[in-house]
Amino acid sequence: MSSCGGWLTRGTGELAQMRQAWVIGYLSGRAAATDKDFLTGTDDATIFLWLDNFCRANPNKDVEDGAAALAAELIWQKGL
Repeated sequence: MSSCGGWLTRGTGELAQMRQAWVIGYLSGRAAATDKDFLTGTDDATIFLWLDNFCRANPNKDVEDGAAALAAELIWQKGL
């Protein structure tokens, strides 16, 4: 996956859609692998905004780092 810098400059084209689809796929796979349905009640726009904020705060990280951190936070928030 791309760096946080790439995520923040993703624009709105096909590449942006592929990056967003990757994130949703990663989170869905993580939910299935951990048998924790942490995505219920969380929409895509919220996920992408959370990653925007993560990447602004952590420009040297990768999007995968942000997605993993988001998964952990959602698991914690939802008491799973």
